[in-house]
Amino acid sequence: MKLIISVLLFVCITICGSFINLVNSQQAHVSCQYSHTLQDDAILLPDSSGYSMIHDFFGNTKVNGFTTIESIYDYKNSDTTCDNKVDGSSYWVPSLKINEYQYRPTMIKVYYQGHNNTFYPNNPMPKGLQLIAGSPKNTKEDWNIWYLCKGRGFSRTPFTDCDKNNETQITQYNFNLIFPNCWDGVNIRPNFTYRNAAYDYSGDNEKGRCPEAYPVRIPQLNMQLAYFIRESNWTNAQLSLNPIINSGGSRTFPWANLFSAHADFFNGWPEQTMKFMIEECLNKGVTCGNDLPRIYTFIKNSYAMINCKKSSQTVAQIDSTGLNVPYVKIVIPAEAKTEIWSEVVLDLWAANNDPNAKPNFFFGYLVTPEEFASDSPVCPNKSSDVQLYIDGQWGYHSINVTQLVINTMKNNQNEIHLCFTADGPSTYSMQTANTDHPPRLLFKHPGAEVNENVQEAILYRPPTDPLMTSTTSDPLTSTTGFNSCSTHLPSILLSFIMITITFMFLL
Repeated sequence: MKLIISVLLFVCITICGSFINLVNSQQAHVSCQYSHTLQDDAILLPDSSGYSMIHDFFGNTKVNGFTTIESIYDYKNSDTTCDNKVDGSSYWVPSLKINEYQYRPTMIKVYYQGHNNTFYPNNPMPKGLQLIAGSPKNTKEDWNIWYLCKGRGFSRTPFTDCDKNNETQITQYNFNLIFPNCWDGVNIRPNFTYRNAAYDYSGDNEKGRCPEAYPVRIPQLNMQLAYFIRESNWTNAQLSLNPIINSGGSRTFPWANLFSAHADFFNGWPEQTMKFMIEECLNKGVTCGNDLPRIYTFIKNSYAMINCKKSSQTVAQIDSTGLNVPYVKIVIPAEAKTEIWSEVVLDLWAANNDPNAKPNFFFGYLVTPEEFASDSPVCPNKSSDVQLYIDGQWGYHSINVTQLVINTMKNNQNEIHLCFTADGPSTYSMQTANTDHPPRLLFKHPGAEVNENVQEAILYRPPTDPLMTSTTSDPLTSTTGFNSCSTHLPSILLSFIMITITFMFLL
C-alpha cells in the first residue's frame, strides 16, 4: 500500500506542478508569503526571545516569542502575508542553510483536510491550538515528511541535487509536512516531553479513527513549503537546531540534515471561520479553497411567487415570464459592525436547468420591506441591482452584495430584500431557506496574491547573544513554559538545561 501511495504521489506531483492536494478533495486551503525570521518559538520557548533555533515565519506578521492566544487574535493590530486575511494564524519552520549561505523560503500552501468524515467527522480546532509536525531529532524517513524537487516528484528521502529550470535558472524544492489530526482535548500546546496531538489510524477500515488518548479529531494540516532559489546542489543543505549553551556561557549553533524538517502551527482562525470550515466544507465533503469567511449567516426567510401565489417550495424556479419569482430576506448579523471585512457575497445553491448550458446571467432586484411582506409582491422592471453568472452545475454560486450591505448599514438598517428573474429563454433553479443548502451571506477579507518570488542567498552569520526581555523573571521558569519550578536559576543555566532536554526527548 505505501509503495502504491509513493508511486501515485510521484506521478501526480510531476504532472500537476507546484502544489497539489495530496490526500483528498474535502479541503480548504490558504497560501502565505514568507514574513520574517526570528530566533523565537512561542510554542516551546514562550515568553522569551533569542533562545530558539532560527525560524522562518509565515502568516501573522506580529508573531514572536511573546505571542499569546490573546495577541494572535488581536486582528486590529496585526496583519498577515496570507491570501485570506481572515487567517490570523502563524506558521513557522527552521531556517535553511546550504554551505555558508542561508536561504529564505518563498511561500507555503496549507491544506486543511479531512477524510472518511461520514464515520469520523472533524471538530473545530479550539482558539490558539498549537501543533508540531516532524521533529528536529529525526535522522531517517518519516511517513509524514516528504521532499519534492520540481520535475522529479516526491521522495521520502531528501534530494541532494535539484536541477534548475532551463528558462528561469531557478530551482524549486519543496518540503511537504503533514500535521497530526487527533487532539487530546485538554492541552492547547505541546512541550518538550509531551505531544498534545497524534495521527489517526491509517488502516483502510480505520482511516480517520483517533487513538483513545487523543480522541478529538481535527482538520489535518498538509503544509507545502516552497523554496525558489538559484542553487541546485543540496548535498550540504541543513536546517537550524536549538543553540547549545557551553560551560562558559557562549553558544554553539548546530545544524542538522533535512531529515530534521519540522513545522509549527499556532491557530489564529476566528471561531466562526473554523466552524464554517468544519460544517460547510470538510464534514460535507465540499472543497472550499481559500473562500472562507470571517463571519457568516444563513438566510432564514424566503419564498417563491408561482403563478401569482406565494409558495414555500424547497426549490424555486427562475425565468423571464414573471410567473416564477423567488424572494429572499437578508438579515445582516450584528457582528458585521465590529468585525473586519472587505467583501460580502450572497451564496445561492443554484443551477441552470440545462446541465450542459454555458454560463449566463440571471438578475436580482431590491424590493421594499413592505413589498416583500405583501401577499402579491411585484419584482421591479428596472436595471438590476445584482447579477449571478451561472452554468448548469449545482453548487453555491456567489453574488457580490458588498455595496448593498454597506449602503444598508449606513442607513442604520439591517435588512435587504431581493427578488430574482431571468432575461431570455434560459430557466434556473435555486434552493430556498428550507433546505440543506439554504442561501447564505459571507463576510470575507481576501488578501494579496501569493507569488513564487526568488529568494537570494544570504551570507550566514551566527546570531548574537539575545537581549533578555520577558514578562516574568525568566522565560524559562514561566508556568506557561516547560519549567514551572518556583526556584529561580540563572537564565544561562536554565537555557543549558532546556536545550539539553531538547536533545534528550523527541518532540
